[in-house]
Amino acid sequence: MKTALFLLALTTVHFCVAVSAHAQSGGDTAPGIGDNCTINPANPQGDTVLFFTRYGLFLQPSASQVVPDPKAIDKTSGTGTNSSPFSAMLMFVGGTNATTAPLLRCGASVYSLPDTGYNGSIISFVFDSEMALAAGFPGGSYSAQYSAGDGSVISSSLTLADFNLPMPAIANLDELQSCTNGQAFTIRWLPFAGASLTNSAIALRIEEIDDYGNILKAVFLAPNYCTNIVLLPTAAEMTVPAGILQPGNKYQGELCFSRFAFAQKTTAPSLLFATSDSKQTRFPLGGALVAAPSVTVASIAPSGGGKFTATLNVTGAPSVMVETSVDLAYWEYSGLMPAGPEGVTTFDFTPSASEPARFYRFRTHY
Repeated sequence: MKTALFLLALTTVHFCVAVSAHAQSGGDTAPGIGDNCTINPANPQGDTVLFFTRYGLFLQPSASQVVPDPKAIDKTSGTGTNSSPFSAMLMFVGGTNATTAPLLRCGASVYSLPDTGYNGSIISFVFDSEMALAAGFPGGSYSAQYSAGDGSVISSSLTLADFNLPMPAIANLDELQSCTNGQAFTIRWLPFAGASLTNSAIALRIEEIDDYGNILKAVFLAPNYCTNIVLLPTAAEMTVPAGILQPGNKYQGELCFSRFAFAQKTTAPSLLFATSDSKQTRFPLGGALVAAPSVTVASIAPSGGGKFTATLNVTGAPSVMVETSVDLAYWEYSGLMPAGPEGVTTFDFTPSASEPARFYRFRTHY
């Protein structure tokens, strides 16, 4: 399989999807931590690859609660205004035989990827809820196709199940809040119901974070094909070696369940069509749970000269994004303000009698 050729790009988008993609490839190369294990992007057969994924991001703040992750942001949005824990992504890597970018067909819907001229592109779809994602890309027949140099249409099809993976949930979360003493510890989770050795994957990552919950670096990854750390999709626990977590630092974990499928037309012109469904849960380690980011309006008062000042209380974020709208449907980026040292910031605005009335909204930003 030629999945490895786009695996490197996927690691910067969604680590769980990358592990799932590697599981499809059947290879022995994947990103490592602190080693020289790299991916060879060569594509000697000229394969064209189309990869489609649906995923949900969750947060487990306590032993009995798993909720949609409030920090999940669609990084492809220029201003970060499209944010949701529930997304889908379509990506292609062009082969030497493709003269057009591939497209994805789902029932009567057709999704065309832009031909960027850089031998590949990515588009994302953001949904307000898991139900909306499941309805937007339901189970059924999906097909990928592109035009070859001789004018022929090359296609490959798969049948996707409904987006109904179980949410990953940590079984010993309370116990993990005292694990920053440098000793080995074991993370346990509820089993991945319906997991198979042939079409499923589990991934676990531990990250050092800052005071706002932003990721500083990854310190542990399983499976890790560079350091021979194995994590089967039927597993329900993983022991983390001593020395990974250090006193004084903050950490979080991410546990991901994935289910994948692929279809490959092996005769030239070739096409690899791969899909992945993933759910990922973020959880605190060593008591380092960072509060869900929020911004609230404490007051709005006139400040002279026709101006008004809004005082905002900010929690769990270094800055606040301001957006405006005239119809509550389309929102326009208006500015970015740093949160004050006490989590308080102010925003000045001047209403205009010659322009339509404007609505303002404030969003936490990283």
